[in-house]
Amino acid sequence: MTIEYALTRAEVVRGFYESLKASSSYRRTIAIGALVVGIVVAIPGVLSHPTGIGLAIRFLCGAACYLLLLPVMLFLLAKTAGRTLTISEAGISTRIGSLTGDVPWKSVGVIEAADSFVLIGRTNGNAFFIPDRAFRSADEKMQFFASAQNWAG
Repeated sequence: MTIEYALTRAEVVRGFYESLKASSSYRRTIAIGALVVGIVVAIPGVLSHPTGIGLAIRFLCGAACYLLLLPVMLFLLAKTAGRTLTISEAGISTRIGSLTGDVPWKSVGVIEAADSFVLIGRTNGNAFFIPDRAFRSADEKMQFFASAQNWAG
């Protein structure tokens, strides 16, 4: 099944927030990313200043910066050109201009259908936010969603 759509930078960021609201699995993936960044930021403190409060502050600052800067980075790095996205038993194939990519279903951790979009989130935190306008009808959206869920296992 193939669909075509484009997103604006604002839609990418709004999609990120809507996806967080709609999917506990996606929230968990983003939270794990924040934890990892917090730990990486705190590690130098273990070597130089092994005090509990200092490590906690470094950790919290790292995790908070991740959560605050992620939407900014999404806005700045958003791919806004027209996208072709195809799902099949093998996985997801996508094309934006001359860029192409393939994602096997084993790399997908979240598939959610909300009121105005479909979210396909990878286990690494990257996601496809697909607005309803990418589908010709509500039935096509539900067929896309059901097929993705079925193939992802």
